[in-house]
This record gives sequence, structure tokens and C-alpha cells, in this order.
Amino acid sequence: MLGAWSAPQKIMPIATTANEDDASMSPDLLEITFAIVVNGNKQLSRVTRATTASPWSTVRSLNIQLANVTDHTPRYSKDGLTLYFGSTRNAGNEDIYMMTRATTTGPWGPPTALPAPINSGSKERWFAPCEDGRYLMVSDRQTADNLDVYEGTIGGAAPVRVAALSTTNSETGTFLSANCKHAFYTTTIGAKFGVMETFRNGAGWTTPTPVTEVNTAAANVQDPWLSTDAKLMLFVSDASGSNDLYMITRM
Repeated sequence: MLGAWSAPQKIMPIATTANEDDASMSPDLLEITFAIVVNGNKQLSRVTRATTASPWSTVRSLNIQLANVTDHTPRYSKDGLTLYFGSTRNAGNEDIYMMTRATTTGPWGPPTALPAPINSGSKERWFAPCEDGRYLMVSDRQTADNLDVYEGTIGGAAPVRVAALSTTNSETGTFLSANCKHAFYTTTIGAKFGVMETFRNGAGWTTPTPVTEVNTAAANVQDPWLSTDAKLMLFVSDASGSNDLYMITRM
């Protein structure tokens, strides 16, 4: 049993008057990759720290930007050596790309697109993998411009829409724990976006429940990320008027 969550705190220096979102922390908790809106398009940036007790560095670009391209929704592999993200760099179509590196402090290699059937002629984003090759992501391949949660296996057949986690509203922000048993995502709750939680139940998922520790009727809350020990959560909220990155912890 874990204790109660702390009060949410903005992560500095990420939180600014600009819109930041789509954040993920590396498995060693020493790096955060996130998206920031620049000239109308999202671009991937990061902060790092030497230890979990050290302050975060200044914000630095990943230096993969292309003109008029959005790069967003990053998720790390379990070992922190692969970064998956959504991008419109394929002639404006939104696909999943990946970058790899030799060490967790080394430079990222060039982005490469994931093959079909993960990518399709539809929108794909928020590719969240787990340790046995399974993944969750969101796509509008069933209904154009309505994002639903899909589940698949890397190298396997086409991903399948998860009906228990999908609605007539758009879902986004999928997160999947490293052991493949615990998931979060964002959906519309009342008049705002909110975070939902679900657990693997055999071949399916339990009925999703709102994460009351972060959701609020006064703000849009989205883009959840949970540490492996379940003691740290990141999320994005517009409670201050623009999208900012927040953190809560528990013991």
C-alpha cells in the first residue's frame, strides 16, 4: 500500500507562459522529454538532471525539428534507449516514429517511421510500449478525427480498438506500465479533459475510473505518466491559463 498523493507542483523550468504538454520521464527519472508549441507546431524538447535530488537543467531542443512539422507525444522504452513519438513529417500524415541511442546519456539517432500495420493512412500518436512487445496507442482509423485507444503487439497483426477504453469522444495520452498491467489515458469528463485509470483483467481491461487526485472540474488535465514504482506521476493541466507540466508524489 502506498500513501496519499502530494499536492501537485509545477516542474520548473519547464512550466512557462507557453503551452507545454505530452511529457514523459525516462525510466531512470533523470530526463523529461515533452512537447512545446513553437510557431503553431509542437516540437520535442527535454530537461535532464544528474541525480533524482538534483535540479533540472534548462530546456533544450532535441534538434529534430522540420519546418511546418509537429513532433509530439513521446514515450520511452523500458530501458530508456528508444523514444517513440508521433509526427506529421510524412507529408502531413500523423505517424509513429522512433529514435534510438546507445546509452541513456548519449545522443539520439535519426527518427525512423514504424512500419505498417502500426502506421496507417490514419492518425497515430501516443505509442506506449511495455516489456513483452505489447503497446497501446491512439488512432482515428475507425472513425476519422475521433481518436480511440488501440492495442497491439510490435511485429504482430493490426492493432485492435479497445472498446472498454474508447468512447464517442476522442481519447489520447495513453500510458502503459512496463509490466503491461496498468494503464492511463485522457478522455472527456463532463466539460473538461480528465485522466482515467485501468488495470489488465485477463485479456481485457477493468472498467476505467477517474484519477481524482489530479482531475478537476475547473481545468483540463491530460497526458498522464507514472513511474515504475508508482510513486511519481506527471500530468499536464491548464489551471494557470496555459498548459503546464505538474508532478505529484507519494511514499
